[in-house]
Amino acid sequence: MRFPKYILYVVSLIVYFSSCQDEKQQWLNKYAEIKCAYISDTINKANDKSVIIKESIKEKEAAEKNLSKVNAVYKSEIKLLEEKIIKENSEYLKKYRTESDKQSDLYGHFSTPAYEKKMYALKLSLAKNIEAYNGQIEQIKMQRDADSKYKQCHDQVQKITNSILEEEKKIDTKYKTSIDSLQKLLNEQNSKFNDIAANLKGSELLDFKLKRDKLKENPCIK
Repeated sequence: MRFPKYILYVVSLIVYFSSCQDEKQQWLNKYAEIKCAYISDTINKANDKSVIIKESIKEKEAAEKNLSKVNAVYKSEIKLLEEKIIKENSEYLKKYRTESDKQSDLYGHFSTPAYEKKMYALKLSLAKNIEAYNGQIEQIKMQRDADSKYKQCHDQVQKITNSILEEEKKIDTKYKTSIDSLQKLLNEQNSKFNDIAANLKGSELLDFKLKRDKLKENPCIK
């Protein structure tokens, strides 16, 4: 029995569109599955790290508080010297402007040996004073670092910090293989998406993209 050509054509179209629909739905289902697993692993990794931080936060805060108490005197002395450096720079700029204005009033844009000498003296004075203050700051830091109480408190803070970092590294290692594998699968799916989308047009293409974008935001919602 022979079928008219138009019937065969209609049947072939139905088969084609059915196949296309299946391919799109299969892609969406697989993408959602992989994306959901990826997000779940990422969230679980963050939650595991959060637990580590919560367990150590009180101990770290106490250690940092002790360090801050011991460091208070040194910090105060350093701050005073830093303020003197700021004041020294400010005074230099005032004197510099004053001498520059005088020179401009008398000679315009021309320089003179007397002016150059004054400017050199100002810069030299500034450099010497700042060098002296910085030297005092370094001396205070050396005293602080040699303080046994400061060293003990500092080492304790560092020990807790390093412990947290080590635990976080273990968590990263725990999830690395899974997350990297899922990322690879997502990359493959994105490539397949482009292949499928290349054969779609108009509203069908737009609908496919919208469904993909919706899954990007909520892949775990069935």
